[in-house]
Amino acid sequence: MLDGQETIELSSFNTPGQTNGFALVGELSNLNDARDFYNEYNTVEEGLQFSVSGGIVEAYQVWVQLTAAGNYVKLLVKEVNSLEGEEGNKYSEAHLDYTYQPNGSKDFPN
Repeated sequence: MLDGQETIELSSFNTPGQTNGFALVGELSNLNDARDFYNEYNTVEEGLQFSVSGGIVEAYQVWVQLTAAGNYVKLLVKEVNSLEGEEGNKYSEAHLDYTYQPNGSKDFPN
């Protein structure tokens, strides 16, 4: 994507095996609201549409991942940066918190 004269990389989630995937469950306007939503999101609701290639990942979003093992992960995106490596290669970096549900239940541990 072009931002003025600079090309920036937009971050996204994807699954290497092209199975299961990610669902966006919340987009908030600041980190405090996003963290509250994340902390209160205790159960994966029915009917979520998981995509193997998530949309654009932005700060203050909450996502749920369905893993290849059939477990769930909730992700709080705290910060996203577009960076450039030493050889000029552009990439994105996301800082996040996550909670893993290891037993296949749709209920996250506290």
